[in-house]
Amino acid sequence: MSIYDITERIGLRPDIYLGGKYIILLKSFLDGYRACELDSGSYRKESFRLFPLDFGNIRDFISLKTNAYSSESWDRLLMRLYGSQEAAFDKFFEIFAQFRDLRMSRGWRAELVQDNIDHNNSMRYGYIQVSAAERKPVYTDPVSVCIVELSQSSGYMLLIETETEVLCDGGFLPSANHAVQRVHNLFGIVKGWYPIEDDKNNIEFEKPVHV
Repeated sequence: MSIYDITERIGLRPDIYLGGKYIILLKSFLDGYRACELDSGSYRKESFRLFPLDFGNIRDFISLKTNAYSSESWDRLLMRLYGSQEAAFDKFFEIFAQFRDLRMSRGWRAELVQDNIDHNNSMRYGYIQVSAAERKPVYTDPVSVCIVELSQSSGYMLLIETETEVLCDGGFLPSANHAVQRVHNLFGIVKGWYPIEDDKNNIEFEKPVHV
């Protein structure tokens, strides 16, 4: 049973699983369940499709949908916004239903040319600090970029395809302009965008998707 399945069951029968609508107990339960999935290697280990998204994205999606961005965990964030465990619990499942059903409305892709790769490798505009004395480019061996418009007016995602995997950059973005600006920051001016071919509002790659 996936974490999506168990979450739906808890939403239908919270008294059985949690003793009631307790958002903090829900968070603890799901954290433990996801840890078991990851430890056993049964969760999205080698998924080649974008959807369903990794459940770890639920926090950023809750922030997007509530327009509340903070370092709080999603249970504490919902408690603060909605005032009680029960109200926060109900709001979580309202947002979870949208998260579960996310698909692609439209998408665009562009292959990176040498100038774009040099821009990334120069590290003048961004880098990852490996240690006090070492840093590396944000992306290693980038190949292409994809901008995905999500269903239900749920924002955008920026995907970076490398030679070995596909990664999400920046979580959920509120507009296409935010995604394009991020592309420019990472790779400079990227040209040659073309529509993504999708399968039932999904995207399938030839390499693992890690988002």
